[in-house]
Amino acid sequence: MLTKIFLSAIFVIAIAAIIGCGENVPPKGSVEPAKPAVPSAKSPPPPPPAPTKVPEESDQAAESTETGTVVDVGLLDANANYLFDPSNLNFEKGDTITFKLTSGDEFHSFTADSLGIDVEVEAGDTQTVTYTFNDVGIFDFICIPHETLGMVGKITVK
Repeated sequence: MLTKIFLSAIFVIAIAAIIGCGENVPPKGSVEPAKPAVPSAKSPPPPPPAPTKVPEESDQAAESTETGTVVDVGLLDANANYLFDPSNLNFEKGDTITFKLTSGDEFHSFTADSLGIDVEVEAGDTQTVTYTFNDVGIFDFICIPHETLGMVGKITVK
C-alpha cells in the first residue's frame, strides 16, 4: 500500500514538472509580450540592450511622390520601450500623406479615432494608409495594445 502511494506521488510530480516546463510564449494574437526565459547557470549572459532612439518633435522622415508625401513611421518595441518614431508629425491643411507603418517585434496598431484611421500591423510587417488632411487641428494617435505603456503621438495640421 505504501508503495502505491509513493509511486502515485512520483507520477503526479513528474506530470507537474512536464507541464511546468513548457515554453513561456503567449498565445497567437496576444498583446502581452513574451517573458524572457530564466537563463540556466551554463548559458552565456545576454547581449547588452541596443540603444533606443527617442524621436524629436521635428524628426519626420518624408519623401514626396506624385500622389502626395510618404512618411515612414516606426512602431517600436525594443527593450520594452513602446513608441512611435516619429511621435510628433506636422502637416499643412490639404496635404495628402501616405503613412508607411513598420512594426517591430510585436503586433501594433496605428489608430487616430478622430480621423477614422485604424491600421493593424503584425510583428515585422509593413502597412500603408493614405489620408488627406482637410481640417486644421491637433489629432492624437495611439497603439491600442500599448497606449498605457506610452505608445502615443500627435499629428498637428496647420
